[in-house]
Amino acid sequence: MYSLLPVIIDYELQQKLEEGCEIGTLRKQFDEWLFSKGCSNREVFFALLEKEFVYNKEDEKELEPIYKQLLQLTNQEELEKHPEELRHILPPSLGVSIDPLIDLSKEDLFDKIYGGWLGRSAGCTLGKPVELWPYEKVCSYLKLTDSFPLNDYIPALEPMPEGYIFKGDSETALKNRVDGTPRDDDMDYPILNLQVLDKAGSAFTTEDVAQMWLQTMPYNLVYTAERVAYRNFIMGKIPPDTANYRNPYREWIGAQIRADLWGWVNPGNPQAAAEMAYRDAKLSHTSNGLYGELWVSAMISLAFVRNNVEEIIKQGLSFIPPSSRLAKMINQVIQWSHQYENWEDCFEKIKENYGNYNAVHTINNAAIVTMALLYSKGDFHQGITIAVMAGWDTDCNGATVGSILGVMNGASKLPKHWISPLNDSITTLVDMDHVIKISTLAERTMFHALNHSNGLKRQ
Repeated sequence: MYSLLPVIIDYELQQKLEEGCEIGTLRKQFDEWLFSKGCSNREVFFALLEKEFVYNKEDEKELEPIYKQLLQLTNQEELEKHPEELRHILPPSLGVSIDPLIDLSKEDLFDKIYGGWLGRSAGCTLGKPVELWPYEKVCSYLKLTDSFPLNDYIPALEPMPEGYIFKGDSETALKNRVDGTPRDDDMDYPILNLQVLDKAGSAFTTEDVAQMWLQTMPYNLVYTAERVAYRNFIMGKIPPDTANYRNPYREWIGAQIRADLWGWVNPGNPQAAAEMAYRDAKLSHTSNGLYGELWVSAMISLAFVRNNVEEIIKQGLSFIPPSSRLAKMINQVIQWSHQYENWEDCFEKIKENYGNYNAVHTINNAAIVTMALLYSKGDFHQGITIAVMAGWDTDCNGATVGSILGVMNGASKLPKHWISPLNDSITTLVDMDHVIKISTLAERTMFHALNHSNGLKRQ
């Protein structure tokens, strides 16, 4: 479905619009074709999924010229603001003064790494049932269950009210039903990336990541940009073409959710974290999609040595181009957080200015991550609940916020009512064991932090 030409054109039109290209004529041609097929004004992906219209191979003769013209649209100013090469993204002078040698005992280091794994697990589990619900729907449901604002995992109503359907496979992510961390792609990726380091070491290549995807991740359990990149790699394309060829999802959130391990294994060394993140991200993403992974990996690395969330966010910005749409958005949300006392008022501004992005785009969801971190003031409970109540890609945002605050606070300081139901276990399709202890994953991660990072004093 992700690779069908009508779907690709629909999302590519939006991508080009976000890049500041003039798409009016091509949008009109495509809309006329959709109308002739009986498609209403909605995302083509869902129209095809729900069989609102039928797409035939004969239609490609009409659509291919539209797509070819669409790909030729460029905005030179946008290209200059969004470099793709690492040497242009991470210049030698970053303007961030960080001592790469951090003074942590092995016990404290493990506590923070374990906190990152547990925090990510809890945030992901919290957001899983309401993934892709908008803010209004999340809040209305929580009010129906007398659970707004959130103070526990999402409760279920029996029967569920009309119009409210949890994401599939969410049964074990609900209040009083959490028994270990349920399987989710947001948790599969840090486990997969850990296996990349196990096999190839810190000098891994983008091709090493691609091979690990093919060996461990079923094709139908990767999504959007990842599925396109997976297909492109099988077709013989190599990075960065795997991220560019017929991939209108290249700025969506997939790379950002793969950032955590690179931060966990580079405590206090955000540049090394961002460099690893770059090698991972360029398999499937470009521009702001790629920058999202660099930014999050740097923030997680910084969370080992910083206790102020605004400082972590601002220093994380040093690892992405300041002229990018992502960086400008993050700075804007920081300003709003100073202006508005309540996160809900800040989120109204986010919706007003960034609500046009797809629900799984990097930029609007990174806005939620920024907002949740700022209004949490470092409190884990506040961070993950705000990230999920705001809607959109709730499991991704809850997981990212949980990871950053989990590292910053350490496992020993995380609230028991969020952590205890996880039972120190996680279900995954990446590892042959399927169910793994989270503490074991943290121990393996610590091994790499001690042996592959230059950022630690050996104690």
